Amino acid sequence: MATKTAIGGAMGWIDLWKTIDPSGGMAEIYNETVETNSFLDHTVWMEANQGVTHQVTRVSTLPASSNKRMGVGTAATSGSAENAIEETKVRETWLEIEDEVLQKHPNPEAYIQYQTALAVQGITQDAVQDWLYGNRLVTPDDINGLLVRHNNIEADRKKGRVASATGASNANSSILGVKWGEDGLYMVYPSDHPNAGVDTQAFAMETKRDANGKMMRVLPIRVQFAFGIVEKNRRYVFRLGDIDASISSANWITLVEDKLVDLLNDCPADAMGFRLYGNNFVKTKLDIRVKDKSNVYYVPNDPISQRPGNFTMFNQTPFYKVERMVANESNLGAQQ
Repeated sequence: MATKTAIGGAMGWIDLWKTIDPSGGMAEIYNETVETNSFLDHTVWMEANQGVTHQVTRVSTLPASSNKRMGVGTAATSGSAENAIEETKVRETWLEIEDEVLQKHPNPEAYIQYQTALAVQGITQDAVQDWLYGNRLVTPDDINGLLVRHNNIEADRKKGRVASATGASNANSSILGVKWGEDGLYMVYPSDHPNAGVDTQAFAMETKRDANGKMMRVLPIRVQFAFGIVEKNRRYVFRLGDIDASISSANWITLVEDKLVDLLNDCPADAMGFRLYGNNFVKTKLDIRVKDKSNVYYVPNDPISQRPGNFTMFNQTPFYKVERMVANESNLGAQQ
């Protein structure tokens, strides 16, 4: 039988014994805070090529050509390129486990690993929020998330296409199309952070004062997650925004499907392996449409990773749920 325990704040003896099963070992603890954020399963990681920043160079224009005529020269031309510098950020949290708890627990190492795993889970879920909605204009030490970078209607696929499902409220959702990979979208971590950006470190036991000024011995553990987003090829990212969660008509979902087909058809021919992401509301609407067996259907295995399961497909492209994609987005801006 699963045992739930309250984590955080002052831990009493009852809370401690909740983590111990009747045989004296570590209890099986059911974690009700787990979210489905498929980004975490699909991200491709690379080390930043400039320490804490990462530079990419994109071709802006190609050299022009002209018809050759006998006795007449042709103009020399050249293409152009642009450099983009992507910054990284660090999320951090600290654990302080009291020495008394570790002395009383039958398996202190397992307890430390369990608490650390919870901290890593929380920090990575918060990172998904940053990947989507981080905004440097609002928080200077943040990164710009994908839905902030692609927040205006855009018809030029070289800049990442953004289309509107014409929702008029500020209770909107989005569908995000992504091709992960070194040639498309990938995550970077600073060169001084191992393990793709996640770093956990336990320090020596120390004496400190609690909130009431009383002395106690604690084991401090630091958990950090360092990351940045790189769009090497912006054609490999698109967004369908303004999906109004308050509309439920068949005409509305047909409009969303038609717009999505258009965005997928406009992807580069070499962009095999696109994935679609949306929140629970959007995925549920598409799953209901499985009944039509045309654009939306199920397959028994993930077509990219081959992981077994029941996967939603839209127009031969897998669709995944990301709980951190909210249903109260503002309307898209006009094309710049």
